[in-house]
Amino acid sequence: MGDIPDIKNDLPMSMTMSAFAGISCYIGVEINISLFMRFKRRHGLYFWSCALCAWGVILQPLFIILADFDVWTNLKGSITMIYLTWFIMVVPQSWVLYSRLHLLAHKSNMLKWVLAVLVFDSVVFSVPTIIMGIFTQATSIDPRLSHVNTIWDRLQTTVFFVQETSLSILYIYQTRRFLRDTNLLQNSLNSPSYRTANDRKPLLYQLIYTNILIIALDIVLLGIQYADLFYLQGAFKPCVYGIKLKVEFVILNRLTKSVRARGDPRAYSSGTFTNSGPINVDVSVQPQAPDSRDASLLEKQTRTRRLFSSTTLFFFSMCYMGTWFAVGGNMYYAIVNGGPAGWFFSYIIVFLGVMCQVASLGELASIHPIAGAQYHWTWDFAPASSRRFLTWMQGWVTWIAYIATLTSCLNYNTAIIEGLVQLRDPEYQLVGWHTTLITLGSLAFIALVNLYAFRLVPWFELLSGILNIALFLVTIIVLYAMSPRNSGGIFLEANISSGWESYFPAVNIGALSNIFLFLVLLTFVIVLALSLLNLGTKSYVALGAFVSLSSLAMYTSYAIVLCCVLHARWTKRFQLGEWNWGRAGPVINVLALIYTVWAAVWFSFPSSLPVTATNMNYCAPAYAAVILVAVTLWYARAQKHWGGPSRAIAEMVLRS
Repeated sequence: MGDIPDIKNDLPMSMTMSAFAGISCYIGVEINISLFMRFKRRHGLYFWSCALCAWGVILQPLFIILADFDVWTNLKGSITMIYLTWFIMVVPQSWVLYSRLHLLAHKSNMLKWVLAVLVFDSVVFSVPTIIMGIFTQATSIDPRLSHVNTIWDRLQTTVFFVQETSLSILYIYQTRRFLRDTNLLQNSLNSPSYRTANDRKPLLYQLIYTNILIIALDIVLLGIQYADLFYLQGAFKPCVYGIKLKVEFVILNRLTKSVRARGDPRAYSSGTFTNSGPINVDVSVQPQAPDSRDASLLEKQTRTRRLFSSTTLFFFSMCYMGTWFAVGGNMYYAIVNGGPAGWFFSYIIVFLGVMCQVASLGELASIHPIAGAQYHWTWDFAPASSRRFLTWMQGWVTWIAYIATLTSCLNYNTAIIEGLVQLRDPEYQLVGWHTTLITLGSLAFIALVNLYAFRLVPWFELLSGILNIALFLVTIIVLYAMSPRNSGGIFLEANISSGWESYFPAVNIGALSNIFLFLVLLTFVIVLALSLLNLGTKSYVALGAFVSLSSLAMYTSYAIVLCCVLHARWTKRFQLGEWNWGRAGPVINVLALIYTVWAAVWFSFPSSLPVTATNMNYCAPAYAAVILVAVTLWYARAQKHWGGPSRAIAEMVLRS
């Protein structure tokens, strides 16, 4: 390894490795989640081959990066883990294909020969690779071993390439037999359902295409191996094995389901498989709804069109929460208000407070899982005397929170785009109308997709989830490589640079940077009007009021619901759902309410002193104006003419 250049001096290759590592990590995590969701009984060759290979795809690039960037300085330990993860990544890949080969190849003699070859290769070409690799790269016993290890490494790569390619060719050959022989197709894949043999042909063609893709990826990987591109091979190989495992996992699961549909016992030979399939956004067990008139709406909601799969829902939730990029983008306000110590400890407090909020709202979702959430829950649990008024105010508060949040998200994304442009071209001048045009373009794209191409939304969520994981790893590695090294004591250093003299208000204001809510509801016209505020400097400052307003209004909606729930508990009107916290529920509700009110108070404070027209927090006046409009409309008309949540609107939403 002495002739290999230092990867830390090669930024393009470092970023390439990070990108491949991110893709590998995403695929491995997704497959692990799918495995444990789809299988009732977690045993059998197919299950454990997929599980081991998926964990190898996750851990292999991790240990390679730790070793290459000198994060893990113990060479023996890092090299040992690299080769062990290589074993659980490479060897089980062929076993995944073998475990489902019996669904197409019915000759027992052929299956026995394939099994014997796999066992032989798994032992003969794996054990020497691990031992020789560890001794060569982690010790200095004999320098000549390095040349021997290079030859052996190419040999074992070629052997596994031939083995996996042979299995893929075998799949292609057996599939072509089914496609050419109508009787064979009819006898093997016919089911008592309405599907005919012709309906199975697309699956068989996809099986052929999948194995052609696997062969192509193996050829590329073999070429990189013989070209001695050490770092590229280390990052690209887990990515290739992850892609192969993913496509195999999908197509073999479909093949199993196809055979299982006709009750073929061969489909059960490697564990019991449960196809979760695409699920509805609002899938749930039937709860005991507090209001019987919503029962039919809930039933319709759980039967709406099935568009999102469990994977796209998982990534939607990941992007919905904001997580690392939201915290990183808003950390500045915490650093200048309390310093690293203030940010670190306030993050813990915010985390615990938000978890109490989530636990409380999750309990309500178990009772009444319906779109509208706080709005309907307020109607369900509010006192009868003030039920209509509280629900009316809840609707206004939640609506303005969604509007302001969408505006703040678009403005936040626009600021990132302008920052990237300025980073590329330092002479670029930020102009208000540029911000407006970029925001309008983003808003128009979102509106068009939701109006005319909503079926593309799950694919956008999937892409966003992949980029979320991949770019997180890229960001962490770049920051680690380029940032100065500080001791762990940095988390005990306090600093106030915002003008506040007292540490208490500074830390509480800085803590709010950890609260970043990504809630999506498109209201095109209003957000378009708000985006026009960027045209002038003073108007841009006014837009900041709506950005702060989103969090204040959302937290107010939480507070209203929590107060209603506590009142319902006190008056013995609260019926627990299937998912509940039992006796701890009231305590969690109280803690969530205390945190919600505490955070809402600090949302209205300016982030720095002295207060001027440009740094003034206009959140409180804007919020007061909204409340004034809502109260005025209540006494002017709604008090006499508004009867509560509209069932017709809910049905219209479910039909759309």
